[in-house]
Amino acid sequence: MKIESTYLSPKLKTFLGYLMLLSISFFALKTLIHIFTSANPLELKSYDWWPNIFLYSVTLSFGVTFGARRVQLIITNPTDIERVNDMVENFFTMNGTRVKKKYESETTFESVKSFYRLFNNWFETELVCINKTENQLKVVGPFRLVDSLDSKLRFTRPLA
Repeated sequence: MKIESTYLSPKLKTFLGYLMLLSISFFALKTLIHIFTSANPLELKSYDWWPNIFLYSVTLSFGVTFGARRVQLIITNPTDIERVNDMVENFFTMNGTRVKKKYESETTFESVKSFYRLFNNWFETELVCINKTENQLKVVGPFRLVDSLDSKLRFTRPLA
């Protein structure tokens, strides 16, 4: 059984979603600070904070987008692919996910926690997909879940 793990490229939609969320948050925070700390709250003579809002938003969005990249784990040539598939599905079920869709060759898991489901709805980063072919099992999902599975497969007893 060969195990290979790779990072997938970040999604533009995820970056734009984080950029919009952070821009609105920083703008609201800066406006509240200006209203409560200036002598005349309705007078905006300080234009130097607009580039800061933009730079902070872009920088943080870039970092969070690369941090939220999905990981792909490919398990090739297992001796019993059904047994490995069942073990992988049980692993995700025991680690805070539930089956969202199940087909013959593909299973999709979602988190049972509403916080992670919210991020999945906004940024599409939290679903775990297991694709099964004749001699390969492909697991794609967030780093925190897929890396745990990778560690379990590499450092526990061999399955077969």
